[in-house]
Amino acid sequence: GFNLEYDVLNGYYDVIKKNNLVPLNRINNSSRANTAVHFVSFSEKKTKASDKMLVGTIEDDKVSYHFVIFPDDYKKNGEIPSKDKLYIVVGQFRLNKNNENDFVIYEYFETK
Repeated sequence: GFNLEYDVLNGYYDVIKKNNLVPLNRINNSSRANTAVHFVSFSEKKTKASDKMLVGTIEDDKVSYHFVIFPDDYKKNGEIPSKDKLYIVVGQFRLNKNNENDFVIYEYFETK
């Protein structure tokens, strides 16, 4: 038979292995981890102090999660990610005010 399931990480497994990246669904909730994701959708939001932050959805080949990049980290990273590229991200899961897991991203790098 044919596997018709789309794999967003297809072609990037050498990058994942070389950088020892952890799949999103295997990240321990209390620790920082490096993983590979696509930014599926996102939008800039402003805090009460008018600082820009980024929120949206990321995915790997198994799962998708809501993410947030807080203002200081967003400024530090500099550019808005592209939806058609794979990124190595450094982050961790945190419960939001609705008691749901958000993936907080501290850094992101486009894979080459």
